[in-house]
Amino acid sequence: MIERPSPDDLMRSTTQDRGGALGATAPLVPAVGATGATVAPDLDLSYQSGVEVKARSQWAYARMRFFRHRLAVASLIILIVAGLVAIFANTVARYGYDEQDYTVILQGPTLSGWHLFGTDELGRDYLSRVIFGLRTSLWVAFFVAGVATVLGTIVGAISGYYGGKIDNLLMRFVDLLLVVPFLVILLVLSAYLGQGKPFRVGLILAFLLWVNLARVVRGTFLSLREKEFVEAAKAAGAGDLRIMFRHMLPSSMGPIVVTMTLLIAAAILIEAALSFLGFGVQPPTPALGKLIADGQVSGFSAWWLVTFPGVVIVVIALAVNFVGDGLRDALDPQQRVRA
Repeated sequence: MIERPSPDDLMRSTTQDRGGALGATAPLVPAVGATGATVAPDLDLSYQSGVEVKARSQWAYARMRFFRHRLAVASLIILIVAGLVAIFANTVARYGYDEQDYTVILQGPTLSGWHLFGTDELGRDYLSRVIFGLRTSLWVAFFVAGVATVLGTIVGAISGYYGGKIDNLLMRFVDLLLVVPFLVILLVLSAYLGQGKPFRVGLILAFLLWVNLARVVRGTFLSLREKEFVEAAKAAGAGDLRIMFRHMLPSSMGPIVVTMTLLIAAAILIEAALSFLGFGVQPPTPALGKLIADGQVSGFSAWWLVTFPGVVIVVIALAVNFVGDGLRDALDPQQRVRA
């Protein structure tokens, strides 16, 4: 005889089935950490498995984007190698830049005596002279970029933050420097302020190359001074200098860094042009532009006297420009992609 289940048994089994179904489909309840903060289930599982999720800063994303630019990375390596060779020129160069040997006058590139770039009309090793000339040119270029960046940033920040009469006064002075022919100013300043020393040449170039950076910084500050974080800093009682250089300047570092790299390339080329014209670095200090000027006297019979310094100038200028392109792609918000 088959026993029929009682109504209480039916109700109890139905409740258990519903509970099992609800338990299978119920959403996961967020776990609570030791500090009382709610932890998402997936994060809780990652913590239990030893994997932690770390937030990346904007500079980390910019660094990742820069290293994806292969040409910029290769150019950066070239610049680092060139900088190390220039810094340790006394160790790298086999001969002194003014060491003469009259037995090897105007000798072409050869492995004999390790004259890889040949010798000049006084028997001086040209590879050593190019290395010391590279040190002079790089020193002038980085000095110009540093001074021009500081001066242009200060002028552009003041002009863009305050606006009004201060902006008009500073920008009219910038326009005056931009209107006057650049080469004429360089030659006049070199003639009256003195030439021959890398420090003097660097000061002259820095005095004229800061104007473009000032316009870039001014435009950036004009857009940033209307942002909410600037209004919040003013409401909190922060001073003008703190707002400009503590809050607004970090947001302007992208255009400033890119423009500074372009200043380095421009300073290298202009210094070489001045030395070539006789208004730049003068002997006995070697400079790449002066080496080209001295080597052109020999013509095609001593082609290495012009070729090797010219190739070094071109390679360094291209490397700096490619690094600037990589920094622009990495720091420009409009060109950012998910890294």
